[in-house]
Amino acid sequence: MKKVILTFVSAAALATVTAGMAASANAMDSSSYSSNDNGSAAGLFVSGDLGMGTLSDTFQKTTQKVSGNFAWAINAGYQFNKYLAAEVGYISFLDQNASLTANGATVKSGVSLGGFDFNAKGIIPITDKFSVFAKGGMMDMSSYEYASGTPSTSASVWTPDLGAGAAYNLTRNVALSVQAIHAFQKNFTKDGVKQTMPGATAYLAGVSYKFSV
Repeated sequence: MKKVILTFVSAAALATVTAGMAASANAMDSSSYSSNDNGSAAGLFVSGDLGMGTLSDTFQKTTQKVSGNFAWAINAGYQFNKYLAAEVGYISFLDQNASLTANGATVKSGVSLGGFDFNAKGIIPITDKFSVFAKGGMMDMSSYEYASGTPSTSASVWTPDLGAGAAYNLTRNVALSVQAIHAFQKNFTKDGVKQTMPGATAYLAGVSYKFSV
Protein backbone atom coordinates (compact mmCIF):
# COMPACT_ATOMS: atom_id res chain seq x y z
CA MET A 1 0.00 0.00 0.00
CA LYS A 2 2.87 2.37 0.85
CA LYS A 3 4.45 1.72 -2.54
CA VAL A 4 1.16 2.58 -4.25
CA ILE A 5 0.86 5.83 -2.31
CA LEU A 6 4.48 6.78 -3.01
CA THR A 7 4.02 6.01 -6.70
CA PHE A 8 0.90 8.17 -6.83
CA VAL A 9 2.66 11.04 -5.05
CA SER A 10 5.65 10.82 -7.37
CA ALA A 11 3.40 10.86 -10.42
CA ALA A 12 1.41 13.81 -9.12
CA ALA A 13 4.58 15.73 -8.31
CA LEU A 14 6.07 14.98 -11.72
CA ALA A 15 2.90 16.09 -13.50
CA THR A 16 2.79 19.32 -11.51
CA VAL A 17 6.44 20.14 -12.18
CA THR A 18 6.11 19.31 -15.88
CA ALA A 19 3.07 21.54 -16.24
CA GLY A 20 4.91 24.26 -14.35
CA MET A 21 7.94 24.07 -16.65
CA ALA A 22 5.72 24.31 -19.70
CA ALA A 23 3.90 27.31 -18.29
CA SER A 24 7.22 28.97 -17.40
CA ALA A 25 8.48 28.54 -20.95
CA ASN A 26 5.32 30.06 -22.42
CA ALA A 27 5.47 32.98 -20.02
CA MET A 28 9.12 33.69 -20.80
CA ASP A 29 8.29 33.86 -24.52
CA SER A 30 5.60 36.44 -23.94
CA SER A 31 6.88 40.02 -23.71
CA SER A 32 3.43 41.25 -22.70
CA TYR A 33 3.50 39.32 -19.42
CA SER A 34 2.21 41.39 -16.51
CA SER A 35 3.04 40.21 -13.02
CA ASN A 36 0.04 42.12 -11.78
CA ASP A 37 -2.09 39.25 -13.11
CA ASN A 38 -0.34 36.72 -10.87
CA GLY A 39 -2.62 35.02 -8.41
CA SER A 40 -5.51 37.38 -9.11
CA ALA A 41 -7.55 35.25 -11.53
CA ALA A 42 -9.92 32.52 -10.44
CA GLY A 43 -9.20 28.94 -11.35
CA LEU A 44 -8.67 25.35 -10.33
CA PHE A 45 -5.26 24.48 -8.89
CA VAL A 46 -3.19 21.47 -7.88
CA SER A 47 -0.15 21.39 -5.62
CA GLY A 48 2.47 19.07 -4.24
CA ASP A 49 4.66 19.58 -1.17
CA LEU A 50 7.57 17.85 0.55
CA GLY A 51 9.14 18.47 3.95
CA MET A 52 9.40 17.15 7.48
CA GLY A 53 6.90 16.36 10.20
CA THR A 54 6.98 16.37 13.98
CA LEU A 55 4.78 14.56 16.45
CA SER A 56 3.60 16.48 19.53
CA ASP A 57 3.43 13.36 21.65
CA THR A 58 5.61 11.32 24.03
CA PHE A 59 6.59 8.97 21.18
CA GLN A 60 9.62 11.04 20.21
CA LYS A 61 10.57 11.89 23.78
CA THR A 62 10.74 8.38 25.19
CA THR A 63 12.48 6.50 22.40
CA GLN A 64 15.88 6.49 20.75
CA LYS A 65 17.18 6.16 17.20
CA VAL A 66 14.07 7.77 15.74
CA SER A 67 13.85 7.98 11.95
CA GLY A 68 11.19 8.69 9.36
CA ASN A 69 10.19 12.36 9.73
CA PHE A 70 9.53 12.73 5.98
CA ALA A 71 6.25 14.56 5.27
CA TRP A 72 4.38 15.18 2.02
CA ALA A 73 1.09 16.60 0.84
CA ILE A 74 -1.01 16.81 -2.31
CA ASN A 75 -3.93 19.20 -2.79
CA ALA A 76 -6.51 20.33 -5.29
CA GLY A 77 -8.80 23.28 -4.97
CA TYR A 78 -10.40 26.37 -6.42
CA GLN A 79 -9.26 29.97 -6.04
CA PHE A 80 -12.29 32.27 -6.16
CA ASN A 81 -10.31 35.52 -6.33
CA LYS A 82 -6.94 36.81 -5.16
CA TYR A 83 -8.09 36.70 -1.53
CA LEU A 84 -9.98 33.43 -1.09
CA ALA A 85 -9.61 29.76 -2.01
CA ALA A 86 -10.82 26.35 -0.88
CA GLU A 87 -8.81 23.14 -1.05
CA VAL A 88 -8.96 19.44 -0.30
CA GLY A 89 -6.02 17.08 -0.07
CA TYR A 90 -4.05 14.48 1.78
CA ILE A 91 -1.10 15.08 4.08
CA SER A 92 1.27 12.51 5.56
CA PHE A 93 2.90 13.98 8.65
CA LEU A 94 5.35 11.13 9.19
CA ASP A 95 6.00 7.42 8.95
CA GLN A 96 8.26 7.09 11.95
CA ASN A 97 10.19 4.16 13.35
CA ALA A 98 12.17 3.97 16.57
CA SER A 99 14.17 1.49 18.58
CA LEU A 100 15.08 1.48 22.25
CA THR A 101 17.75 -0.82 23.62
CA ALA A 102 17.89 -1.59 27.34
CA ASN A 103 19.54 -4.47 29.18
CA GLY A 104 20.52 -6.08 25.88
CA ALA A 105 16.95 -6.14 24.56
CA THR A 106 15.73 -3.99 21.68
CA VAL A 107 12.14 -2.83 21.42
CA LYS A 108 11.02 -1.54 18.04
CA SER A 109 8.02 0.70 17.58
CA GLY A 110 6.54 2.89 14.90
CA VAL A 111 3.75 5.28 14.05
CA SER A 112 2.23 6.56 10.81
CA LEU A 113 0.10 9.67 10.91
CA GLY A 114 -1.81 11.45 8.16
CA GLY A 115 -5.22 12.25 6.78
CA PHE A 116 -7.51 13.96 4.31
CA ASP A 117 -8.12 17.63 5.01
CA PHE A 118 -10.67 20.21 3.88
CA ASN A 119 -9.63 23.84 4.27
CA ALA A 120 -10.66 27.40 3.55
CA LYS A 121 -7.69 29.56 2.57
CA GLY A 122 -7.33 33.31 3.03
CA ILE A 123 -4.69 35.09 0.93
CA ILE A 124 -3.10 38.52 1.42
CA PRO A 125 -1.17 39.83 -1.61
CA ILE A 126 1.93 41.77 -0.50
CA THR A 127 3.26 42.57 -3.96
CA ASP A 128 2.31 41.55 -7.50
CA LYS A 129 4.17 38.27 -7.04
CA PHE A 130 4.46 37.67 -3.30
CA SER A 131 1.64 36.77 -0.92
CA VAL A 132 1.06 35.29 2.51
CA PHE A 133 -1.80 33.02 3.44
CA ALA A 134 -3.54 31.26 6.29
CA LYS A 135 -5.88 28.31 6.14
CA GLY A 136 -8.01 26.27 8.46
CA GLY A 137 -10.52 23.47 8.45
CA MET A 138 -10.94 19.86 9.47
CA MET A 139 -8.84 16.76 8.94
CA ASP A 140 -9.82 13.09 9.03
CA MET A 141 -6.67 12.08 10.89
CA SER A 142 -5.63 8.42 10.83
CA SER A 143 -2.90 6.72 12.84
CA TYR A 144 -1.24 3.33 12.78
CA GLU A 145 1.01 2.27 15.65
CA TYR A 146 2.96 -0.85 16.51
CA ALA A 147 5.43 -1.99 19.16
CA SER A 148 7.35 -5.21 19.61
CA GLY A 149 5.36 -7.83 21.47
CA THR A 150 2.05 -6.00 21.30
CA PRO A 151 -0.77 -5.92 18.73
CA SER A 152 -0.74 -3.05 16.25
CA THR A 153 -3.45 -0.43 16.59
CA SER A 154 -5.14 1.97 14.19
CA ALA A 155 -7.62 4.79 14.65
CA SER A 156 -9.27 7.63 12.77
CA VAL A 157 -10.86 10.80 14.10
CA TRP A 158 -11.81 14.26 12.85
CA THR A 159 -9.66 17.06 14.25
CA PRO A 160 -9.18 20.78 13.50
CA ASP A 161 -6.14 21.91 11.52
CA LEU A 162 -4.51 25.28 10.89
CA GLY A 163 -1.81 26.39 8.51
CA ALA A 164 0.11 29.46 7.41
CA GLY A 165 2.68 30.20 4.75
CA ALA A 166 3.91 32.33 1.89
CA ALA A 167 3.87 31.98 -1.89
CA TYR A 168 5.87 33.44 -4.76
CA ASN A 169 4.34 33.50 -8.25
CA LEU A 170 6.82 32.53 -10.96
CA THR A 171 4.21 32.98 -13.71
CA ARG A 172 0.47 33.53 -13.98
CA ASN A 173 -0.01 29.84 -13.29
CA VAL A 174 2.98 28.56 -11.34
CA ALA A 175 3.86 29.40 -7.74
CA LEU A 176 6.36 28.22 -5.15
CA SER A 177 5.31 28.06 -1.51
CA VAL A 178 6.47 27.31 2.01
CA GLN A 179 4.04 26.55 4.81
CA ALA A 180 3.50 24.99 8.20
CA ILE A 181 0.39 22.92 8.96
CA HIS A 182 -0.69 21.76 12.40
CA ALA A 183 -3.36 19.18 13.24
CA PHE A 184 -4.52 19.42 16.83
CA GLN A 185 -4.42 16.63 19.39
CA LYS A 186 -7.83 15.02 19.88
CA ASN A 187 -9.17 12.80 22.65
CA PHE A 188 -11.73 10.22 21.60
CA THR A 189 -13.28 6.90 22.61
CA LYS A 190 -12.97 3.71 20.56
CA ASP A 191 -14.59 0.43 21.61
CA GLY A 192 -15.22 1.92 25.04
CA VAL A 193 -11.56 2.82 25.54
CA LYS A 194 -10.40 6.42 25.86
CA GLN A 195 -7.62 7.24 23.40
CA THR A 196 -5.67 10.24 22.19
CA MET A 197 -4.85 11.13 18.61
CA PRO A 198 -1.52 12.97 18.83
CA GLY A 199 -1.14 16.39 17.35
CA ALA A 200 1.33 16.83 14.49
CA THR A 201 3.01 19.60 12.54
CA ALA A 202 4.41 19.51 9.01
CA TYR A 203 6.87 22.02 7.53
CA LEU A 204 6.55 21.93 3.75
CA ALA A 205 7.88 23.47 0.55
CA GLY A 206 6.17 22.90 -2.76
CA VAL A 207 4.90 24.03 -6.12
CA SER A 208 1.38 24.68 -7.39
CA TYR A 209 -0.18 25.04 -10.82
CA LYS A 210 -3.38 27.01 -11.43
CA PHE A 211 -5.63 26.43 -14.43
CA SER A 212 -6.92 29.95 -15.04
CA VAL A 213 -10.44 30.40 -16.38
